[in-house]
Amino acid sequence: MTFVRDVRSAGKNWRPFAGPLSPGSERQAFVILNTLYALLVNAGYLAGNPLSLSRQRSRKAKPRATRFLEDDLWRAP
Repeated sequence: MTFVRDVRSAGKNWRPFAGPLSPGSERQAFVILNTLYALLVNAGYLAGNPLSLSRQRSRKAKPRATRFLEDDLWRAP
């Protein structure tokens, strides 16, 4: 039993890498790369996972300016 598909039977218009990846495909590629980097870190080939920072969810920063002058006060003579 073989699972390899003959690429020639897909036709001349078959182009697997034409266009961007779907969001699901992007997520799957990210999971695969993250797993690969984690394996390389555990095996001692890398000092750290370069994707570890991008996995942290970004926190929304609090606004710096909490008090300010209204526009009409700036333009007052």
